[in-house]
Amino acid sequence: MTTTKINNEELESKVISFLRFPLIVGVVFIHAQFFVVPIDGNLIDIENFSISHKTMRILSQGICDLCVPLFFAISGFLYFRIKDFNFFNYLNKTKGRIKTLVIPYLFWNTSIIFFFYLAYLLSPDMMSGMNKPIIEYSWQDWLWAYWNKDKINGFVEGGAPLALQFWFIRDLFIISLFSPLIYILIKRIGVWTILLLFSINILDFIPKIPGFDIQAWVFFSLGAYFSINKRTFLSSSTYLIKICAFLYILSFIIYFIKEDIFESFYLWYLNILSGMVLLVNIVAWGILTYKWFLPKFIVKSSFFIFAYHAIPCLALTRLSFKLFNPSNDLGLLCVYLICPIITILSGLIVYYALTKYLPRFTAIITGGR
Repeated sequence: MTTTKINNEELESKVISFLRFPLIVGVVFIHAQFFVVPIDGNLIDIENFSISHKTMRILSQGICDLCVPLFFAISGFLYFRIKDFNFFNYLNKTKGRIKTLVIPYLFWNTSIIFFFYLAYLLSPDMMSGMNKPIIEYSWQDWLWAYWNKDKINGFVEGGAPLALQFWFIRDLFIISLFSPLIYILIKRIGVWTILLLFSINILDFIPKIPGFDIQAWVFFSLGAYFSINKRTFLSSSTYLIKICAFLYILSFIIYFIKEDIFESFYLWYLNILSGMVLLVNIVAWGILTYKWFLPKFIVKSSFFIFAYHAIPCLALTRLSFKLFNPSNDLGLLCVYLICPIITILSGLIVYYALTKYLPRFTAIITGGR
């Protein structure tokens, strides 16, 4: 599917750059789905609205589901995209991630905590009532808000900070701290590293610890494998791409017919891996054949949209239910589709204003991106 008009390294960079924004849009739609509908004071399960339910399954739980795994794979690929990985490079990369990951992580979580505090004081009726009021936080709760908000409410499962989407940044930083281990394993046992992590995930015998998502390790290591071994993640085999297209569509059809199909790790991984191969090669083909590109501003806005989107999208959804009280599939689809689009557009406007009037501040809160 690809050609030799530009070398693989340059094409890989173009593909990664192009994918950043669409993948973030996918993440926004993952978080835009809702599972209950408030009608006349009652919470009705979204499954009672067949069209809306199936649309959310197809888009948020199906098509967009590969966005986060692909982000981890890209992160692993870029992390080891250096001539030689040694202790000096490891220290430099770790210092760099204080700027690109830790500082934005602390800023956005602090901002969300402050937002919830003000929201509770000004309009407590807009809160879900499912979480412990922020004004009742103990000093331990304040610390847990930066790591695992579910601990505050006494839940065993879970593991996201108060700024929900930043679990990705938290886990990415933790994985980067263990990058020498990943490097050594891939150097010594190669692809068996990914298979080992995959087996650990399948057997599910390790307790779920916030910050140590085993699936994140699988996909980060997958990207790392290609980079460490100086291999391209693009394929010149149209036969392989056709097989991946068939497997992706097949697994998707099965998922659509049988709702619990993605509870099977094997089928989930089959869908995600075949979808990743298909997507990156379609983008590579588009770049080579039709000169696909996204404006630099759109690409650079990706991290800001990621950091910004959760609260505005949630607020818009709740406000839409309160103002319009949708009670049929058409109304619910409008809420589901329009709220994330407005969120993304408003995020682009805010990002543009920040880069124009507060460029240094914007660079800090987006990790210098």
